[in-house]
Amino acid sequence: MVSSGPDASQPESLTRRRFLQLLTGGGRQQPSPSEPEERRAWLTLVGLCHACGACAKACPKEALRLLKKDGRFLLAFQQDLCDGCGLCLKTCVSGCLTLSRRDEPLEQNAVILAEGALLVCRRCRGATAVVVDGYCPFCARAVGLTS
Repeated sequence: MVSSGPDASQPESLTRRRFLQLLTGGGRQQPSPSEPEERRAWLTLVGLCHACGACAKACPKEALRLLKKDGRFLLAFQQDLCDGCGLCLKTCVSGCLTLSRRDEPLEQNAVILAEGALLVCRRCRGATAVVVDGYCPFCARAVGLTS
C-alpha cells in the first residue's frame, strides 16, 4: 500500500496560532493595489482592554505583548513587527482594537496601548482589568450578571 501523505486516521497537530489563522481565514490582509507599500499597519485602542492576552497570543509576529507584574498589566505594540494580518482584532474579546494604515515613518519603539491595575475574579481567580461585581467578564456572563 502506497501512502502519499500523513495517515488520515491521525489528526494533524495544530498550534494555537495556526488554529486561529485557519479559523479567521489565514490572517494576512493583502494591501490593495492603490495602497502604497510604505503604509504601515497601526493598532489603536478604542475601548476597554480586559487584559486577557488573547490578542498577544494570536499575533504571529509577536507585535503585541501583554505583560503582567505586581498586580498591574501593560499591553505594548511594536509597529515594526506588525504585518497587518488582523488576527489580534479577530481574537480580541472586548473588541477594543482597531487596525489602520498610516504613511508616517515606521515606529521602532514599543507603544503602550493600555495599562492599569489587575483585579482577581472571585469565581475563576483569574487576573483581569475589568470586573462586574467581583467577576471577570466571562464569569459575569456565566453567572447571569451580563448577557
